[in-house]
Amino acid sequence: MVGIQINPEEVQTNIVVFHTPGVSAAAVAQKLMEQGVGVLAIAPESLRAVTHLMVTEAQVRAMPEQVASVLLSFNSSAQSEQNQRTYPARSSY
Repeated sequence: MVGIQINPEEVQTNIVVFHTPGVSAAAVAQKLMEQGVGVLAIAPESLRAVTHLMVTEAQVRAMPEQVASVLLSFNSSAQSEQNQRTYPARSSY
């Protein structure tokens, strides 16, 4: 399954940094913002999320699904683009 994994028992802060290997963090942040989720791209494939008093527990619990959905949309787009590529015909020897 595409997504992120976090062990809540190891989290010591309200700041969560996660990585999106092979997917632009800025593009993920933009898609999440369109869903009302604010995260910050801190590197080409890394994002930072911060909880605060205005973020509800329900919003925190919903975020992994939202991130997974966005990442899947990028994987689906990449697969579609790969399937639509045309390759030159091989010449006979």
